[in-house]
Amino acid sequence: MSSPTEADEEGARSEISRLADFIDDEVPEELRGLAWGLVVNELQRIDADIERMVEQAAGDVEDEGQKK
Repeated sequence: MSSPTEADEEGARSEISRLADFIDDEVPEELRGLAWGLVVNELQRIDADIERMVEQAAGDVEDEGQKK
């Protein structure tokens, strides 16, 4: 997992809105299902990345607690 860019919820919502507008405006109707499928696939990957990040952070905290 690469180091993520920091953002807030508003920034994420803005990017999703921008992407939705792009798909609606630029992607031919017959390809929109595939475009949204790509979005869903990436969101699922991101979900797994977030789970790993949380687990790693929890492990780091646990390791710090054992060092004391």
